[in-house]
Amino acid sequence: MEYVEGMREQGEGVRFHHESDFAPLKACIVGNADTIWMPDPDTPELANLFKDSTDDEFMAYLRKHAGKELKDSDPEMAEKLVMESDALAATYREHGVKVIRNESGSVPDELANWHTGWGGPKFVSIFGQSCGEVLGNTFVNLWEVSPVRGMELQHRDALLEIMAGDPDSTWVSMPPPPPSVANPTPDPFVSPGDPRSFPNKLCLLGIGVTDPSHIDDRSKPRSSGNEVGAEVLRRMMAPFGWRVEVVYFNSSYTYHIDALMMEIGEGLIGLPPNALWTDLPGELADWEIIEIDPEEQKLGVCNSVVL
Repeated sequence: MEYVEGMREQGEGVRFHHESDFAPLKACIVGNADTIWMPDPDTPELANLFKDSTDDEFMAYLRKHAGKELKDSDPEMAEKLVMESDALAATYREHGVKVIRNESGSVPDELANWHTGWGGPKFVSIFGQSCGEVLGNTFVNLWEVSPVRGMELQHRDALLEIMAGDPDSTWVSMPPPPPSVANPTPDPFVSPGDPRSFPNKLCLLGIGVTDPSHIDDRSKPRSSGNEVGAEVLRRMMAPFGWRVEVVYFNSSYTYHIDALMMEIGEGLIGLPPNALWTDLPGELADWEIIEIDPEEQKLGVCNSVVL
C-alpha cells in the first residue's frame, strides 16, 4: 500500500545520478503548498532557527498564526504559495525535467502529526528539496528542524521505485535526531539543501555563525548544520569518492548557505559582501565571484537554480 497514492509510479524510469549542481537537471522533487501548518517560533527548534531575526513584524505574524493551517489563517498567502509552487513545477516540466511531486492536495494524518506527540510543529509540505540530497548515485538522507523531517516519507514510494529500477543506486541515512525539546540541534546536524556540490566530487558544506570568533567556540550557536554533522557526512560519502569541505558563512545574512551563495554557472558564483568568514576550497580559488546587493539577497535572489 502506497503512503501517498500514485507516488510510486512517479519514480519509474528515474535513477539517482548527480555529478554537480552545474550539470543538466533531468529530474527533481518539488514540494507543494497544499498542506502547510504555521510553525510556532517559540518552540526550541524554531527559536534556534529565528534567533537572529530582527523582523518584529514577521515574528508577530508567526506567533499570531502558530499551529494553524495556512489556508485557514492566511488564505491570501496560501493562494500565492500554491500559485508559485505550481508555477515552479510547471516550468521544470516545460523544460523537460521529470518532476516528482505530491499533487493529491493532502498528506496522511500520520505524517501531518509526525512530531506533535513531543510538542513539535506540524507538517510543511512546500519543502520538497528537504527530502534529501543526491550525490553521485547515492541518495543521502540528512536531518534538520522538525517541519522538514517527514518530507522524505511523502515521497518514499517514488524513491523505492527508483531504487528498484536502478541496481547501481545506493541509499544512506544520517542518524535521525531524537525528539528533544532540550536541545534544538542534537548531533549530528546537517540540513538538506546545504551541501553544495561542485565538479570532481567536491561537496561544500556551509556552517553559519554570527561572528568569526565563534568558529573555534563550539558553545556558540550554529546555523543549519554543525561540525559533528559535517564529519558524519564526510565519513558517509568518502567510500563513494566524495570529499566534504566546510566553509563558515555569516549567518546574519541567512540560515542556509544555499540562500547566500548563488550558483550561476560552472566557474561563476555570486555572494553579498562579507558573506564568508573562511576561504573557499583551493580548486574554487579561480572561480569568478560577482557581488550581490544585500537587499536583493534578502529578497531571495541567491536561493536559485543553476541555469
